[in-house]
Amino acid sequence: IGQDSREPTRYVPAIAQSGIGMARDYYLGSDEAARRIQQGYQAHLASMLRLIGVPSAEAEARAASVYAYERRLAEAHWTIAQSRDAERTYNPRTLAQLNAEAPGFDWRAYLAGAGLAERPTYIVAQTSAVAGIARLFAETPLPVLKDWLSIRVAKDRALVLPRAFAEAEFAFSGG
Repeated sequence: IGQDSREPTRYVPAIAQSGIGMARDYYLGSDEAARRIQQGYQAHLASMLRLIGVPSAEAEARAASVYAYERRLAEAHWTIAQSRDAERTYNPRTLAQLNAEAPGFDWRAYLAGAGLAERPTYIVAQTSAVAGIARLFAETPLPVLKDWLSIRVAKDRALVLPRAFAEAEFAFSGG
């Protein structure tokens, strides 16, 4: 929730693209340097899955599935330049409009869980990316989503989890 840039006397929930563990361009690059980063990230995902408790024999394949999901998310994402365009990223929507424009994701349940389902307006930043992410969410098998979310939580909370999590996170991203 943030201050509405067009109506500064009100606060409004904002919805924006997210869900990837690296910058968009790292997923989409095809040169040797990009491939090394992509392979390193997949190894990092497998490492995080092992730390979470996934058997080593399964971690690589499950990490590949998570990486493939994130790559598809990156393909849906807007570029940094597009995301900085104040006009293009100010898109007020109602819950009904969210459901119509970005089907595949249970917006009501999500917003209700956040205590925001009764808000009259939501500002959607990257409209086509949010719609694409919702579609991908619906298309992705539940086990992949569970692994992806488990990794997101582990990466985000690495510093308060057992030391091995922080070490694995630092080894890949330096922080």
